[in-house]
Amino acid sequence: MKKTDNHSYNLFILVYFILTIYITLFSRIGDTDTDTGLKLFPFWSYLEWIRGDSRLGINSLLNIVLFFPIGYLLTGMTYPRKSISLVVVISFTISIVIEIIQYFTGLGQFELDDLINNVLGAVLGSVVGKSCFAHLPEFWSGRISSILFLSAGLIGCFMVHIEPTVLYTIRDFDFCVDSVELVDDRIKLDGFCRVYMEDTPNYQVYLVGEESGKKYKTAITINDEHFTAEVRKPVSEKCEIKIKFDKHGTSASGVYLNETSIEYVPGRVQEPEIFREEMPDFARGAILLAYDPEYDVYVYQCRNKMHWLIGKEIDESTEIIYLLFTDEVSKLPESRMIYGFENLGFYMGGSNQKADVGKYKHFEAVIPDLYHVTAIRVGFNTKDNQILWSQFIRKVS
Repeated sequence: MKKTDNHSYNLFILVYFILTIYITLFSRIGDTDTDTGLKLFPFWSYLEWIRGDSRLGINSLLNIVLFFPIGYLLTGMTYPRKSISLVVVISFTISIVIEIIQYFTGLGQFELDDLINNVLGAVLGSVVGKSCFAHLPEFWSGRISSILFLSAGLIGCFMVHIEPTVLYTIRDFDFCVDSVELVDDRIKLDGFCRVYMEDTPNYQVYLVGEESGKKYKTAITINDEHFTAEVRKPVSEKCEIKIKFDKHGTSASGVYLNETSIEYVPGRVQEPEIFREEMPDFARGAILLAYDPEYDVYVYQCRNKMHWLIGKEIDESTEIIYLLFTDEVSKLPESRMIYGFENLGFYMGGSNQKADVGKYKHFEAVIPDLYHVTAIRVGFNTKDNQILWSQFIRKVS
């Protein structure tokens, strides 16, 4: 039996430990105003994985990969002594410290499955390490293997870090607030939330102040696809409503709360640079859903029609696009069912242009009634399909 030179392993495990702590803790933004929760039921993520939730399966595998190098490197430091028990104790200690810190700082949930996956990964790394040290020359079992497994672990760290914030942030979902009520200086929201094309995960609703950036926690009750959320602190500014789906990053709803009223554009509600009495009839009963100062464009919905007022001169070959998302995918044209939304549009120089309103060009389009439209993405595309502007908005029922 060979005895390994542990100087390389001391360095590797120090670097790996620092990177693991950085990626799982210091690289994240804490959110103590939202409910992170405890998940102490063992192997719940595996049961959901078996039921078809591939995201949880990938997350479990990544947590195993994350601690694989720890087991391998610890074994390299102690070989040929028996080290499985030491690997279990150290990996469990590191993992539980990370979980506790994540829970109390709002950096994540405390999940028993994460502990199990981390320890399992370390044990697998230790088993592979022992086999390498027993059967391979020291050069291969030492430096080269350590670098390979260290690289695998870093990839695991990177994936664990970006998984909740980039890869699996839910963007296409139906969300609306049906009513806002003031109860003893606290705001109560009743609404609806559904993710397109898949089961809706559990979620938390909270508010973020536009000016202060302050987060307002809510006590939420979910009944099927409907929710009731009560803000726990008095709100004194306009806030965007955000949704934190389980095992996903935070999603912007595109819905804003201003005192006890619901709005759909950020900041102070703008009006075009014309007097209200000069506005066409549609604007008097329309709801402003999108506004972009760069192109001086306003997008309204008035019953079953959409209206664009565009103040900036834009090439007539530019296409105005509007993608219609629906919860009735089977009613979409066959070629669009796979995408889950309808892709519509018209050119600036086409027949959709109506009479100008002051300095603004006015365009109009009908929202189809063949299926239930829940959300819309509006934007401008150039003739070579370059996106000039794009914004996701909620359709008003």
